[in-house]
Amino acid sequence: MKKFSTSIIALAIVTGVIAFGKTAEAAKYRLASMYATDNYVVRALTRVADRVREQTKGEVDIVIYPSDQLGNYENCYQEVMRGTIDMIGNYPSSRFNKKFELVSVPGLTVSDEQAKKLLSKGSPMHKFLEKCYDENGVVYIGSYLDAIMYCNIGKGRNIRDPFAVGDKKGLTVRVVPVAAWRAFYTRMGYSVATIPWAEIFSSIQTGIIDADTGMNTEQAVASLGEVLGAHVRYLGASVVVVNDFCISKKTWSKFNDKTKQIIIDAFEAEREGEWKDAVGAYYRDLETMKTKLGMKIYTPTAEQVKSNHEVAVKYCWPEAEKVVGKEIFKEINAFLGNK
Repeated sequence: MKKFSTSIIALAIVTGVIAFGKTAEAAKYRLASMYATDNYVVRALTRVADRVREQTKGEVDIVIYPSDQLGNYENCYQEVMRGTIDMIGNYPSSRFNKKFELVSVPGLTVSDEQAKKLLSKGSPMHKFLEKCYDENGVVYIGSYLDAIMYCNIGKGRNIRDPFAVGDKKGLTVRVVPVAAWRAFYTRMGYSVATIPWAEIFSSIQTGIIDADTGMNTEQAVASLGEVLGAHVRYLGASVVVVNDFCISKKTWSKFNDKTKQIIIDAFEAEREGEWKDAVGAYYRDLETMKTKLGMKIYTPTAEQVKSNHEVAVKYCWPEAEKVVGKEIFKEINAFLGNK
């Protein structure tokens, strides 16, 4: 009996050692994205997740669900606000905060260099978005470049001078339902329409609309390539579209300060690479439009850039100021060195 009891005790000790010595299973956190795995934003977020997993020694395992696997970006963002989805690579929809319209205002920047600076962590826009997301109960880490939006025109449409202000173009363009965005194309002489994303191809094909302004070049080449004839680069009134890395406050509260800093640093470490990939994709797709699809590419002169930017400042910014206020535009101009 004594020998049997000793054996039981020994077994219990060994079992306890194994149990306490075993590494705890990593907590998994879901990150939703609207884009496919090979998209440059998703590739950057994947590198962020890898870095966080490595530096937390596997304790924080961010699992990315691309291609709207968890639902479209608006539905997923709602779940992040509720805390039922942990993280998202998000386009900031004004449906949830009207002040998000700032990111859809034409002409905040007039060059790639200015756009890059505007997205940096210390910029007025970063601070502005941080406050907006906080109002929604969401933690904002930062923005990656999603796209710089211009105008894609259907085949067979004639446009005499796309950069002439006020010149009636005789074309109808699809514009997202943001007053500042609509104001630019209206002032440039287009008729504007708002139609669902899924109907863009058929609407251009059947002549309901003549052009679209709400797709990046990658999407335009892949989805609209066979019905497009021209691409107009409104450099003075470009719309810099962001993809924001956001975390539910419920999830954020689970992390200690060290882990929070690891996540922030991991995002910042991939900023430069993501920027190069995003801008590189634009110029790659621009070449595809020209050489493979036979599209006409309209690029403005310096004087036309200036003229179109003046249109954006005069007619678009006041529309946005009704929602976001005037101060943010003053701060952005000062930050970028504009007068």
